[in-house]
Amino acid sequence: MEGRWTGTLADSRCYELVEGKSIEVEIWKNSKTWEKVGFTERSGGRVFRCNTFLEGGLWLSKLLCQVSLGTTRVGVVFKFSDGNQFVVATMFQNRRGVVLQFILVNRN
Repeated sequence: MEGRWTGTLADSRCYELVEGKSIEVEIWKNSKTWEKVGFTERSGGRVFRCNTFLEGGLWLSKLLCQVSLGTTRVGVVFKFSDGNQFVVATMFQNRRGVVLQFILVNRN
C-alpha cells in the first residue's frame, strides 16, 4: 500500500494504491456544501466517482478504517444519513476477495 497527501489550506488530496486499484479522496474547502468530499476509484480502465458532504466523507473514512482492521464480517450492512444524502455500504465476497460497496443517494 502506498499513500500520499498533497494540497494546500484550500484543498487536500490523498490517494492509496490497493490491489491494483487507485483510490483518491479529495477535500474541497472552498466548494459548495454538497460537494465537499470526492471519492474516485480507478481500476481496470474504469473510473467511479462520487461527491458527498463533509459529514458523509468523515463517515466513509471512518468506515474504511474500521474495515481495514479485518474484523468486519461479510454480509454486514452500514447505513448513514445526514438529511440530504443517504449512504449504504455493504461487505460481500466475490472471486477476487472481500468487497466494500458504497451506494450514495441524494434526497433532493
